[in-house]
Amino acid sequence: MRAIETRSVLGASRGPCQIAAELEASAQSFLRAVESAGHEIGDLVRERMERKPYRTLGMALGLGYVLGGGSPSRLTGPLVLAAARIALAGAVRGIVERSVDSR
Repeated sequence: MRAIETRSVLGASRGPCQIAAELEASAQSFLRAVESAGHEIGDLVRERMERKPYRTLGMALGLGYVLGGGSPSRLTGPLVLAAARIALAGAVRGIVERSVDSR
């Protein structure tokens, strides 16, 4: 029986053990990158929660609602409208404060 071999782009033959080792190394590298990204996201959310907790909580709730498929009900429309009003009021307040501070 012949051993299974593959040829890479450069023409060097590699056996199944070498291919498995390369796949394992790639998978470990990928997992490290995902873990690092998870830590960065966690740090960012923690920082945002400390600086603007209500905004961050609202964004998390909205994201969870969207990812969860939403809930088509009579309550959805008024909730979205109330959230939009709150966000708009905050934006207008920020603009007014900046214009007053710049004078």
